[in-house]
Amino acid sequence: MPYLIILDASHNELSDFFGFQPPKNLKEVNFSHNQMSVMTHLSAYSSLSKLNLDYNCFSEIGGLLHCASLTHLSLAHNKISCISGLDNLPIKDLCLRGNQIEKIENVETLRTLQVLDLSLNRITSLSGLQNLHLLGSINLERNLISEIKEATHIHDLCLLRELNLQRNPVQVAALHLHPEHIT
Repeated sequence: MPYLIILDASHNELSDFFGFQPPKNLKEVNFSHNQMSVMTHLSAYSSLSKLNLDYNCFSEIGGLLHCASLTHLSLAHNKISCISGLDNLPIKDLCLRGNQIEKIENVETLRTLQVLDLSLNRITSLSGLQNLHLLGSINLERNLISEIKEATHIHDLCLLRELNLQRNPVQVAALHLHPEHIT
């Protein structure tokens, strides 16, 4: 399979990344809805641009440091508690929805990041986003952000077009301040 560029092995019971020697020109890999818990070292796959690992059992991010073409990474609905292992990757779209993340950290080197989904986590502050100047969309729905002053961390993000803070304690606080907006 030397010309294989897209691999979809989703919705199986896989516990390991590759049970064979995959071609080095793989561009898109989907291993969502499996039973994987350890991230294999993927540095040999320099062409890999899109990786979907949603609905697995990962507790940490690793093995991606030399994936020089990786622009889309999704690890939604895993058991990740800390953002790490992404230093200087060219990621434009990062989805960590539905994990156990409590704070936004170790993302300052993701200088090409445009879309960030951290919804359904345990985040209390927007600190950590202030230097991501290409961000256009941030989804923080259903987190634990309780104060509107957290927006000062993203005040200078000129390209930001979408910020979702729905179902956070800050929304309830705003309704108490302005009860006329309750419908």
